[in-house]
Amino acid sequence: MAERQVDGFIFEDYVEKNLEVSREGHPYTDKWDADINGFPCSIKHTQKGQAICCADLFRQASIKEDFIMIVDFYTSTSNDIHFLYIPGEDWHSHFMELSDFYDKFKFALDSVSNDRKDDELWTSLRKDCVAFWKKNTTGRITPNGKRDHGTQKRWQCSINKTNFFAEFLPKYEISEEEYFKCLEKIKAMDRETNLTGSTHLTVQYLNV
Repeated sequence: MAERQVDGFIFEDYVEKNLEVSREGHPYTDKWDADINGFPCSIKHTQKGQAICCADLFRQASIKEDFIMIVDFYTSTSNDIHFLYIPGEDWHSHFMELSDFYDKFKFALDSVSNDRKDDELWTSLRKDCVAFWKKNTTGRITPNGKRDHGTQKRWQCSINKTNFFAEFLPKYEISEEEYFKCLEKIKAMDRETNLTGSTHLTVQYLNV
């Protein structure tokens, strides 16, 4: 296991213990990293200065429910933790509908093997998909074609640091105090309602 992945799991342990989220029922390939009484939570552990990896592109494009994102920008000596409350409608606005891009992006994956002979073809297909994405979205989320000469062949997505600090933090960041108020509101709600994705909060509501 890569060192960065180990660090990430250690941070998830910290979040679970100190920020009152549960990772139970959320395997590595799940849509969410954790939940708070059924309310979805995304946990990101990113080296300072790097893009925030949001994992599988197709799963992220299907998200339409509100969620909390906890982001840690780390160095060898420090952690810079941010809390965001992101409305599902806003998040979804940065993606195309799955039906508008799935076939094209899946075709790119299916058209190549992991053999080196397909490197040039993959580069061409990947660039075509990325250009199509930029033309048809806000450009705030970047699709990342991942392919190596082993077994990896998939589409992930990310938020680059410029977009995160210029676009996402100003609009969606909540303070640590507001985060814990949010926890109390969510815990007081019905878990089954939270699981349906129909729970919506606002910063104004959290301060009531």
